[in-house]
Amino acid sequence: MNDHHTAAVNLEDEDGPISYKIEMLSWEKVNELLPNHSKFTIIDSETGLQFKVQRRAGKMHLDAQPLSRKVTAIMKKIYNGRWSWKRPLSYWSKIK
Repeated sequence: MNDHHTAAVNLEDEDGPISYKIEMLSWEKVNELLPNHSKFTIIDSETGLQFKVQRRAGKMHLDAQPLSRKVTAIMKKIYNGRWSWKRPLSYWSKIK
């Protein structure tokens, strides 16, 4: 396991919408916390916008889909209406 995948990343920004520390977890930990078909909320650290998704696939990565048209619109708003791999979302929180 590479150390850079488990180090905490201090992305706190007093002027930004997110006021807590964001931590980058190892893939093994993410895979354990979010098994296939689990539901969770993605919170965009740049805008503070959030939307609910369900993990649908991914062996060494996580594929998730929005749970409704309403939350799909929120996701699209974060990306100015067009998906980009150049700007990944950087935070999630699990829904019980």
